[in-house]
Amino acid sequence: MNQLNQTVVIDDTTLRDGEQSAGVAFSLAEKLQIAQQLSSMGVPELEVGIPSMGEQERYEIKAISALNLPCELLVWSRMCSEDLPHCLNLGVSKVDLSISASDQHIKHKLNKTPEWVLANID
Repeated sequence: MNQLNQTVVIDDTTLRDGEQSAGVAFSLAEKLQIAQQLSSMGVPELEVGIPSMGEQERYEIKAISALNLPCELLVWSRMCSEDLPHCLNLGVSKVDLSISASDQHIKHKLNKTPEWVLANID
């Protein structure tokens, strides 16, 4: 059996996905504190927001970036050309691009086909 050198990287999504829970909205001070605490625990990657949500979200992403934490920061974006410009100049090193890929999601939530998904990747 071949063993591959594999590295596991913890990518914490609290600052992005954590706010998608009902009734949860972090203040900027809370976001800064969460980012600092996760970084101090050695979490190597923090997903810090969704730039296309608006100017306030981008301001808060820049504020987290200004902390100069010793971890990589990334943002989440739909895989479409209208969202990507919002990801520029935020002080993050990565963009997590997302598009619906599961048959169940495509068929039952979007009411589309896999061909439609592929055709709509900008």
